Amino acid sequence: MKAADRDRDDRIETHIAGPLRDAHVELDQLHRARLGSAIEAALDREDQARRTPAPGRSRRWLAGGSLALAAAAAVLVWRRAPPPPPPVAAAPLVARAPAPVAPPLLVPHGQAGEGGLPPTTSLVALAGEKARATIGARVRLTLVGPGRVSVLAAAQPGDLELLLEGGRLLADYDGRAGGTLRVRSPGAVTTVVGTLFAVEVTPFGSRVAVAHGRVRTQDASGRQWQVGAGTNWSSADERVSPLPRDLALALHEHEVSWTGNVPAPAPTETPRRPAHAPPAARASQPAEDLDALYARAESAMRGRDNGEARRLLDMIARRDPGGAAGEVALLDLARLALAQGDRATARQVLARLPAPLHDPALEETAAHLRCRAAGDADDGSCQGHAGPAQAR
Repeated sequence: MKAADRDRDDRIETHIAGPLRDAHVELDQLHRARLGSAIEAALDREDQARRTPAPGRSRRWLAGGSLALAAAAAVLVWRRAPPPPPPVAAAPLVARAPAPVAPPLLVPHGQAGEGGLPPTTSLVALAGEKARATIGARVRLTLVGPGRVSVLAAAQPGDLELLLEGGRLLADYDGRAGGTLRVRSPGAVTTVVGTLFAVEVTPFGSRVAVAHGRVRTQDASGRQWQVGAGTNWSSADERVSPLPRDLALALHEHEVSWTGNVPAPAPTETPRRPAHAPPAARASQPAEDLDALYARAESAMRGRDNGEARRLLDMIARRDPGGAAGEVALLDLARLALAQGDRATARQVLARLPAPLHDPALEETAAHLRCRAAGDADDGSCQGHAGPAQAR
């Protein structure tokens, strides 16, 4: 090989090919500057060689330099060009859940705007108290304590939903504008489309009563019951029976307190009086006194204060002889005695029950308790009778 060719190859290797091999795959600012300097220097040398060409080598150097410059430019362009960005997948459309609707507020009657309790989602009544409130223009309610009722967010617009945690709820609902009212209580969900009704929490579940119209009640197993005017349903025995007089009077009192003078409801059954009681004895005892006493008795039973519960139940039975409240009080007294193994006291209490009972729905319960008091429960002969008594 001639010395001129070797000199040309050395120049290409030193000034162009070498820097290209040493270039980093990922060109940063420093590498790009070095490569650019090498190319500029090579161009300067080529220009100088053309001005003072050596015999026999200018064309070869020019050709080799041009090829090397083309290769360098290709490498530089290839390494400078960023890779195309990956395709971005379109974000999937997500259905947006509707914003939750805040539940309506209970407005305590006679207190809003007068420095009393403000509108709230929960109403509480202590033992012996009555709390009254409205929900918009559709619901008027009275809560007999001890108890608590709260407003829940309804699933459908226009519906109302209440949660009764304790006490007796007396209410009338105007459903002419559409929508339904649901009352959730232990062991029951009651659906109302417009009526005068009551839902009560008892030691054994819930009790639903209707004065006007009709409601639908669903028990814990999902079975549905239709409760019409003048009847009531209890989750304790799961049966529809005539509306007791004390509940009918309580519903009438609620209606009068909101609407003014309303004719008293006809009694569902004629109350029985002992022969020695004067005719006005029953009328002199307001129904709310019995309600308050029974609320205190139920509270004592829940708190396992059996002594106080017996005292209050006996007071109710003496104040309401032959009436529905008195009968239930005697049945509860007998049940407390049997729970303590005192069959003799249970028999004495059951002997005070009138025959027939004022509330026919309690006949099977009374028969069951008499069977247990007689000592026949162990042999299984009492299994055919009803279980716990229906509360007031």
